[in-house]
Amino acid sequence: MEGAVPVSSLDDAEVPDFVGELGLTHTRTDAITIERAGEGRAIHTNAKRWVLTDEYVYSAADGFAGFCKQTGWATLIGRRTRGDGGSAAPCLVRLPETGLLMRFTVTADANSEGRLNMFYGTIPDIPSKPSETPYETLLRVIDG
Repeated sequence: MEGAVPVSSLDDAEVPDFVGELGLTHTRTDAITIERAGEGRAIHTNAKRWVLTDEYVYSAADGFAGFCKQTGWATLIGRRTRGDGGSAAPCLVRLPETGLLMRFTVTADANSEGRLNMFYGTIPDIPSKPSETPYETLLRVIDG
């Protein structure tokens, strides 16, 4: 993997616990640079934004939820996502003897809490009570 470095070259504080548990040997950090919109395209707003999440949110939608949480672009309300919102598409492999198709994640990404995203997902900023839907939680928050 281009740009990967051995995990052993990092300080222990930089390495999430799941790296050792899974026996991972290399890591790579990707940074995304976003250019500011030109003045004619910029949207100036102080609007509050909320993103509703639940156990049916995973993959790219989980990646978006993680972006919102890490950047503060929107407040997450609801339930923990299913995760798997890493930077790479899943890998599909067909087993030659049985013809079964296996799908698995190519990367192991840490969520904002430093836990394995595909198992722990993204935790909302404001969790729903067990008896309410994420939408009901949003209405409760707005009513304050």
